[in-house]
Amino acid sequence: MATYNHLPVYKASYDLLVELFRFTKDFSWEYKYTLGESIKKETVEMIINIYRANNSYSKEKVEKIKLQNTGGILKRGEKHYLTTYR
Repeated sequence: MATYNHLPVYKASYDLLVELFRFTKDFSWEYKYTLGESIKKETVEMIINIYRANNSYSKEKVEKIKLQNTGGILKRGEKHYLTTYR
């Protein structure tokens, strides 16, 4: 298994985060600390989830991460359903 920092999706996500930091520094102060911080926070969480999924050895752990990220809403075929995972 590749380490997380060698995965193309990790590299692209990290590059996105760097660009977001450059882009949001030019926001007006009103948006820099609301919208800008929210965008950066979500991107960091995405990178952390890539790391977690790569280090998960069982499919159950990957499914748990997926459920956490989607708020329990999954798509199965054409139907959406709400699940609770504990």
